[in-house]
Amino acid sequence: MGCTKTISLNHLPEGDVPLDMAIYLSGIDKIIGCRGKWLFKFNASTGKKESELRVVDSAINESYIC
Repeated sequence: MGCTKTISLNHLPEGDVPLDMAIYLSGIDKIIGCRGKWLFKFNASTGKKESELRVVDSAINESYIC
């Protein structure tokens, strides 16, 4: 059976956060992700966004998880 759900690339479902990178941290049971100048912390069980932080240094265009 094929996939029948269509997702518009111009609109994200409410609450979705597109990420460039993400990592699971077992020590704190959280998912940390980044997108551009934004860092996010998610609940690892539910996927709900718990907090966010914007890096304001004008020299930074992207963030990476190393």
